[in-house]
Amino acid sequence: MRAVWEEFFAELEPGARILDICTGNGAIALIANQVSRAGGKGFEIHGIDRARIDPAATLGIDRELLAGIHFHAGQAAERTAFADEYFDAVTGQYALEYTDVPATLLEIARLLRLGGQCRFVMHHAGSIVLETGHEELGHARLLFEETALFERCRELMRCMAHSRTPDERRALAQDADAEEKRQRLNAAAADVSAAIERSAHPEMLRTALGHLSRAWQALHEGGVEPATALLDEAEREIRANEARLRDLEKAAFDAGRIETLVSHLRRAGLSCTAAALHHEAVEGVRHLVGWLITGQRNS
Repeated sequence: MRAVWEEFFAELEPGARILDICTGNGAIALIANQVSRAGGKGFEIHGIDRARIDPAATLGIDRELLAGIHFHAGQAAERTAFADEYFDAVTGQYALEYTDVPATLLEIARLLRLGGQCRFVMHHAGSIVLETGHEELGHARLLFEETALFERCRELMRCMAHSRTPDERRALAQDADAEEKRQRLNAAAADVSAAIERSAHPEMLRTALGHLSRAWQALHEGGVEPATALLDEAEREIRANEARLRDLEKAAFDAGRIETLVSHLRRAGLSCTAAALHHEAVEGVRHLVGWLITGQRNS
């Protein structure tokens, strides 16, 4: 999608003031900066985000590439500190949909000068991103609800907590409760492995099994406590990913929601177009990746 942004920034006048909302690590602001430098355009670029961002500290790139971009952490898109009609362009990639959209659109209309432009790439409810996310949410249900894979692993590990000597291990081998827990874990792992074979996007499941493998290694090397700590950390990581995917599903726009968004922009004094955005992958396959929203303030 880089070309979508390079084209947009290349058409702006020298000295244009640009605001990138929900900028995150500043990916779109960085493209604007690169276009500005390549064309000698001298853009004034600002990136805002509600979060406490620090792209210079978190990006693994030469900090000099970020020079000239002004990042504003802790600033919501719905209400900014900038003056009326300050900007020539406002942008956002997978950003606008995570805000209070009507309030943000009114703020954008306030910030844009007459003739100023805005462009947003937004999540499409039918995109490859959402298709993948929907499958991964199913994988999360498999891990945490249907198989309880991590809990099954913890149960067996707790049984093994006192099986350090040969006599203790022999006793464990005869323990019916431990054997039942072993069988339950094996069945859960088998279900996950079978799902991996069926899945077009099995990364979450493979990651989960990889975490289990490392936890068992930790069990043999250091005991139950470090092993279960690894499991806890892995589960938190996957659950955080699950929450992000649920937020993505809620944020995605279908055609009806896009029509409402366009109406909001027009009522705020902006002309607007909305189109499905596709990315051409290998062998000419085109994937739907989002909506492309372009507007201009006319009044």
